[in-house]
Amino acid sequence: MPRPVPNVLLLTGALLLPASVAGAQVQSSITAFAAPLQQGPTPTPLPQLHGFFDGALSAASLAGIAIGLELPVTRQSVPAPGLDPSTIGWAIDRDIVGHPSTSADEASDIFLLATALGPPVLALATQPGLHGFGERVRRPVVLYGQSLLLAEACVQLLKPAADRARPFTYLPASERPSDGSYDVTTRDAFVSMPSGHSALGFAAAAYAATDNLLARPGAGAAEHVAVASVGALLAGFTGNLRIRADQHFPTDAIVGSLIGTASGVSVPLLHRYLLPGGRGAPHPGGHAWLMSAGGYVVGAVAGAGLSSLVY
Repeated sequence: MPRPVPNVLLLTGALLLPASVAGAQVQSSITAFAAPLQQGPTPTPLPQLHGFFDGALSAASLAGIAIGLELPVTRQSVPAPGLDPSTIGWAIDRDIVGHPSTSADEASDIFLLATALGPPVLALATQPGLHGFGERVRRPVVLYGQSLLLAEACVQLLKPAADRARPFTYLPASERPSDGSYDVTTRDAFVSMPSGHSALGFAAAAYAATDNLLARPGAGAAEHVAVASVGALLAGFTGNLRIRADQHFPTDAIVGSLIGTASGVSVPLLHRYLLPGGRGAPHPGGHAWLMSAGGYVVGAVAGAGLSSLVY
């Protein structure tokens, strides 16, 4: 039976739009390579690091990850017919159980890697090293790492709190793939909510767009929208592949995408971007944020839709 995808896409878009507008930015993309994005020696602002704050945020995130991985979860005994699907609360989640795609499971890791590589590659392509190569790379990488760590900490702390079995545990044993990632006897089989792949993918996408807006406020709407939409497209592709693989429910992916978006947007916004000499960089106007937010949502929905056509 074909899986109902449009409702998932609409719900994802409806939730991501206010999240991205409220956070005031958005995402990643490798389309910046296609055009000469830097005309002339325009100074590129760099984020100002704060030793204590940045260290505390990173340490707290690492502690959250470690604690979350050690928290207990309820491991159910999965019978041969699988867990009872009628106990799944949301119809949008019940309807996707069945026909897991192992190729989608494998592809989700590849798309997550591609999404994660977007921000550093984009920064190198669009931000000239007027401050020296070391500073040009070190400062954005610190913020990017903080965004990913914060998203992962939220995921690992929420997983045991939600204590939710993955979709494949509701399948009969004869329909479950033999791959180890579908083993119903492990702790991992009962930490479905939220989706870590979605959280990390959207954190990367949101960070790339936010950094692009703050570091290149005068780049123009075309670049900002391209960065937001392509990054979100990859992240949306990644998140929906996890659904197609029966590794996550749609609501798992939606919650993960919101966590990632909030993390990727908030970390750059908590830092000042400075021009050479210490002067604060101008912020782009509200129109730029809205254009990027629109591109972000369209990209996320398009990525989810395309992955449903391919897998």
